[in-house]
Amino acid sequence: MKTTILIVDLQKIILYYGFAPISDPEAVKLWQKTLCESLGLKGRIIISKHGINGTLGGDMAALKKYVRQTKEYAGFRKIDFKWSDGTGNDFPRLRVRVRPELVSFGASDELVVDVNGVVGGGKHLKPKEVDALVAERGDDVFFFDGRNAWEAKIGKFKNAIVNAKVLAALEARLHPILCIGETLEERDGGLIEKVLESQLRESLAEV
Repeated sequence: MKTTILIVDLQKIILYYGFAPISDPEAVKLWQKTLCESLGLKGRIIISKHGINGTLGGDMAALKKYVRQTKEYAGFRKIDFKWSDGTGNDFPRLRVRVRPELVSFGASDELVVDVNGVVGGGKHLKPKEVDALVAERGDDVFFFDGRNAWEAKIGKFKNAIVNAKVLAALEARLHPILCIGETLEERDGGLIEKVLESQLRESLAEV
């Protein structure tokens, strides 16, 4: 009897972003697209003059090669790549796009980035420092949760519900900032307004 051994490469997902000045986003887009295609990776990459933001899936060996080669770009050497469970099949295709901003605030010219990152950026606080800041400043403290309503629904937090977080923040006399957003499939399907309206209604119920 002939025995066949099937070797399957372990699949993973990487998530990352890095603020770095990019003088030619279109050239970086071409480089990243070519690199990902050569490694068989799928996912989404956004490039702007401020840096890069991506989520990719595929064979772990291919992802490690991607990380090594991406870090060869001087501005991307300090990027902290996060690893997560998943496969390249979690994404329908590879998309590499150039946009005015990595995070859409409609103020691309107000953000200044140099080799050290965002100019005038905030300071990272430890949990105890956050508690002390809230105790000292109270209503002057604003919390920004970068996840939108869609992302929160598939988050890792037990019983994480956007509406509950909003109500809890208001009850604590904090000033929450609500983030909403659509998936690429919803955007391509012309469902942006419907999806965002639904997220707003659910998130701001009883407010």
